[in-house]
Amino acid sequence: MPALMARYLMGMRRALSNSYRVCKAGAEAMIVIGDSKTQMAASVIRIPTTDLIEDIAKSVGFEPMERFPISVTRENMLHQKHSIKDNVVLRFRKPRASTALPEPKPAV
Repeated sequence: MPALMARYLMGMRRALSNSYRVCKAGAEAMIVIGDSKTQMAASVIRIPTTDLIEDIAKSVGFEPMERFPISVTRENMLHQKHSIKDNVVLRFRKPRASTALPEPKPAV
């Protein structure tokens, strides 16, 4: 599981870095995300994916603006037991040119 999560977070960093690169100064971006969970022995462990993605977005230069919950449709879900039941919209802005970080190098 740790390797899978690391690959996911690296991929999200590439996606957010590329989004930052193509956004104009002052542009807004949003992402829908939900925390993950995994089971180890008898324990269910929550993975704070929402917080991690927000931290990654800040590290590439985005300014967080707001986060708000949205409902998730649960009808006809094949794997409802393992589904993410709570999602959040993260809203970011690329700073105006005077406060912007240097453009990140494209992720490989």
